[in-house]
Amino acid sequence: MKVVVGLGNPKPKYQLNRHNVGFMVLDNLADCMGIEFKRVKKFKSLCAETNIKGEKILLVKPLTYMNLSGGAVEAIVNYFNIAKEDIIVIYDDLDTDVGKFKIKAKGGAGGQKGLKSIIEHLGTKEVPRIKIGIGKPQNGKGVTAHVLGNFTQVECEFVSTVIAEVEKSLIDYCNGIGIEQLMSAYNKK
Repeated sequence: MKVVVGLGNPKPKYQLNRHNVGFMVLDNLADCMGIEFKRVKKFKSLCAETNIKGEKILLVKPLTYMNLSGGAVEAIVNYFNIAKEDIIVIYDDLDTDVGKFKIKAKGGAGGQKGLKSIIEHLGTKEVPRIKIGIGKPQNGKGVTAHVLGNFTQVECEFVSTVIAEVEKSLIDYCNGIGIEQLMSAYNKK
């Protein structure tokens, strides 16, 4: 079983925020796979599932708000007894430029509170992840205003391209391509 977790905030007012790019990726991926999200109370998440080559794939959008995502992910890991390497987390990253993304096998949270919550709840930094660039705040805007703000019209063009690339990498992941191979194939030098 593979679990693909997209981080974001659940209310409609956050739908197009930079912080919700993980949800955006999963929405596109679910559309591509022809599956729909359903609320699963015991996981405090919206989940969509399918099978690829006989392996169950679970797409997860925690409804706990970004900073508390770890509890939802931990509930899924414990329920299905999932190995950490069979989870991949998609989230926004301030230190990566808009239109860029990077796949990593492990590491710290880098200031991303949703990922920090997951690392704390799972008790390991060895959680594969894809960080999608949202860039740093401009014109004196604070971090909170930036991450909870919507992408600009210009940024949207870059973001739609990067979402499509991330979606391709996730399809490869769901088809059994390992994290090291994904990093070699998709991480731009």
